[in-house]
This record gives sequence, structure tokens and C-alpha cells, in this order.
Amino acid sequence: MMLNIQNQILAAIAAIVLGAFASWWVTSDYYQARFDAAIARQKAEAVKVLQEATDRAITAERKNNQLAQNLEVSHVQNKQKLDQALTDNRRLALELGGLRDPGYRDGGNCTVPSTPSGPGIALRQPSTGRLSTEATEFLLDFARDADRVAEYANLCHSWVEKLNEKKAGLQ
Repeated sequence: MMLNIQNQILAAIAAIVLGAFASWWVTSDYYQARFDAAIARQKAEAVKVLQEATDRAITAERKNNQLAQNLEVSHVQNKQKLDQALTDNRRLALELGGLRDPGYRDGGNCTVPSTPSGPGIALRQPSTGRLSTEATEFLLDFARDADRVAEYANLCHSWVEKLNEKKAGLQ
């Protein structure tokens, strides 16, 4: 009889071990499948979010490139206008006899006498207040350079303003 009880106990223990192993096997497959499904959903969401972010970045880059091209065209047109203005100013200065100093006053252009009693001696006749050709060219070139700097500053300002408008539109 003893042998019979021992066999039954061994059979019960074997059944418990096999049942535990079988239940572990089934539940581990279930949990693994559940976690795999959760990971697949997260990957799908990540791909979707990444694609949306990439699309937004590409759209923003295209808009920035278009803005840059428009501003570059504007810059070239303004540069051509400034070059034309310089050409016109040179032509006008040549036709009208050069630039003149509106604050010019006749001073006699006399030298200072070396003796206390000697009068001043005029070295040349008083001019009409006209600037030399070199001074005229210098001032015209300087004005063109100043206009180019101002145009470039306006271009940069326009770029920043357009970017700020886009930034405000996104918020």
C-alpha cells in the first residue's frame, strides 16, 4: 500500500510540475505576444510622428528657400537700381560741371604774409565752390557704398521679419 501512495504522490508532484511548466509556457507566449503588440504600436506611432515632423521640416525648408530666393532676386534688382543711380549721378555731375559745396564762401584764398606789414597775396582766383573731379568721384562712390550697406541691412531686416512672421504663425 505504501508503494501505491508513493506513486500517487510522485504522480501528483509530476502533474503539478508539468502543469506549472505548461501554464508558464502558455502565459509567457501570451505576455510575449501582448508586449510585442504594444511595441509594434509604439513603433508605428513613432514612425507616424517622425514622418509628420519630417514633413513639417521639409515644408519649412522649402518655404525658407523660397523666401531666400525672393529676397535674393530683390537684392539683385536693388543692386542694379543702385548701380544705375550711380551711373546717372556720374552723368549728371559731368553734365553740370561736377558737385559743388553749398557751404562755400569766398575767402580770397590769400596766403598769410611773412612780414607783419605785408598784405595777403592771392594765389589764385576764387572758385565757384565746385569740387574737384577726384572729390566728386570719391563722394559718389562713398554714397553708392553707403546705399549698398543700407540695402543689405534692409535685406537682412526683411529676412528676419519674414522668419518672425512664420514663427508667430506656427504658435
